[in-house]
Amino acid sequence: MNVRRSLVVAALLAAACLVALAAALAAAPQAAAAPAAPPQISVPPATIDYATGTVTVAVDYPAGTASVVLTAGAPAAAGQPLQTIDIADPTTAATCTSNSVALKAATTFTAQGFAAADGTGQPAWGPVSVTIAPADLRPTAPSLGLPGGSLIETRFSLAATTGRPATRYVIHAAGFGNSLLKGVCTTAAGGRVVLAGLRLPYGPETVRLWLANAFGSSPASPRLTLFDLGPRSRLPKVARFVLVDKRSMSLYDIFHYRVLRHYPVAIGTPQTPTPNGLFKLGKAQPASGPWGPMRRPLYRFKGSRLWASGFFIHGTDAPWSIGTMASHGCVRMFDSDIRLVTRYVPVGVLVQIRP
Repeated sequence: MNVRRSLVVAALLAAACLVALAAALAAAPQAAAAPAAPPQISVPPATIDYATGTVTVAVDYPAGTASVVLTAGAPAAAGQPLQTIDIADPTTAATCTSNSVALKAATTFTAQGFAAADGTGQPAWGPVSVTIAPADLRPTAPSLGLPGGSLIETRFSLAATTGRPATRYVIHAAGFGNSLLKGVCTTAAGGRVVLAGLRLPYGPETVRLWLANAFGSSPASPRLTLFDLGPRSRLPKVARFVLVDKRSMSLYDIFHYRVLRHYPVAIGTPQTPTPNGLFKLGKAQPASGPWGPMRRPLYRFKGSRLWASGFFIHGTDAPWSIGTMASHGCVRMFDSDIRLVTRYVPVGVLVQIRP
């Protein structure tokens, strides 16, 4: 009897505990449900068409949205209806996208969501907006891949990098003549653009590059001076040499196939021509009169043996003759330029004189 009474008491106590626990749980605050993500509007980079100049608008909408109304207009101005998108499943949050839109000027795209189809009734959320302009999508000023002073072949490639995709290019070259190169291009990973099969006029040319896409043109690249001096196979196979090029009437100080400095010169007349060939450059000698302030002899050589050629690179008292065939066979320079050659070009450097 006592055992039965004890079991009854234990059961009553257990039931009381369960009732108390249920009451406590009911009184405890419930964890708040995660709030729905707010609606957002954007222009996804993957939907921007740099060839046609169009963009696509994407809208992230919450559950309960039956339609999304898009408008477009100038910033700080009332937008014009662009598109109404009916949502297939209003019970879930998702993303909808607009048709492609031509971006001609800075535009603010605005989205509003409605609980009813066809954008009717009171808005359920919004408006949310995003502003984008063609200037935001044009290529940035290109950085050129060749160092200044580079020797190029007659047909060469020029690499550049830009911050946004490019589809066209323009190169302006100024030197012995002005030229304009135009064409189409593609942009690889990292904004790299390679322009192949380019050709510049002979001699030194200062180039600037513009890249463009359907949204507009980039600023110009920094100026870069390149030199087409013919096939590299015609040049000496040494690290440092001087080239006197009679075709361009210029003297080039070249190191590892980059032009460090270049100067205009005068060469011999048809009756007293400047000789072609290879020479060694001698030590500067003080001079005056027709020689200018100094002269540097040109030596013929064979192995380590040198002998005088009778020709010099020197200054002049007739600076107006520079750029013409006027000498008795020597290479004339402006007085300031022969001083620079004496300062920068060491004795014994190989000199190539060629037609």
